[in-house]
Amino acid sequence: MELSTDTASVSKAASAPAVEEEEENIFTGGNPRPRSLVGQAPGEKTYEKTRDSTGRLVSKKPANGPFLAHQRWKEQEAERKAREARGEKPLPKARSDAGWTVWKVLKWITLFLAATMAAGNFLVKSPFWGYGDQMVKVYRNLVTPQKVFTPEQLAQYDGSDKSKPVYLAIDGDVYDVTASRRIYGPLGPYHVMAGRDASRAFITGCFQTHLTHDLRGLSEHELGALANWKKFFAKHVKYVKVGTLDRSPIDPSSPIPEPCKPPSSAGGVADAEPAGNPHAVRNRGGQEQKLTARATEGRQEL
Repeated sequence: MELSTDTASVSKAASAPAVEEEEENIFTGGNPRPRSLVGQAPGEKTYEKTRDSTGRLVSKKPANGPFLAHQRWKEQEAERKAREARGEKPLPKARSDAGWTVWKVLKWITLFLAATMAAGNFLVKSPFWGYGDQMVKVYRNLVTPQKVFTPEQLAQYDGSDKSKPVYLAIDGDVYDVTASRRIYGPLGPYHVMAGRDASRAFITGCFQTHLTHDLRGLSEHELGALANWKKFFAKHVKYVKVGTLDRSPIDPSSPIPEPCKPPSSAGGVADAEPAGNPHAVRNRGGQEQKLTARATEGRQEL
């Protein structure tokens, strides 16, 4: 019984090459499949040979480059450590040739940025896809030194001196608003805001009696309006923060500034719409003046 099993196995093994040959002929149309040696196939690129650290003859094709470079680096490191152990002058520290990949990465990053800028210039007429001003603002915020101002120092930047920039403060943060000198300069509708922290006036619109940072007595809605103003100046592409104001503390026993308008009409600068009603401002004589349409339109450019 065992003899019969062995005979069947030998018979099956003997017929296997014939079956494989038959299958090969089916897929090759009856013609033997051509076989070629390495480097002899039509169009195949050949490479020079070199010996690796173990003495083997290997191809210098690009796929072997990193391995050969690493082997050379290991040999150099071993030689350098051996010289140090013998007390001899050490060789310079070996540098891996794999560093060329850094330049390759930089090249591709440069190409990607160039392609992105070209696409932006073609599609939206801006190489920075419309974010150029925001990028400039981020750069200015990073490079602009921050300073702590006293009220007396800040007052020197109210726009009266044309050789100096125009600064204003809101809730203790000082911003350079020189880009809107015609708004905050001596002839501008919001000149009273320049050179000081008039946070309360930004909310109430009382440009004569509320030119202070005293926020006592304001409602949550009004304080929310102040927060919107702070965001406005912080995000404005033309304005940059230059420091903070060392404000004097408010005496809690001092009276809270009285409103200059009835509560129903006290919307203030914060609630004014760019194309809405002009702001009401009281002069020293108590008379009301209407800001011109130019001032109202200037709210949009503040």
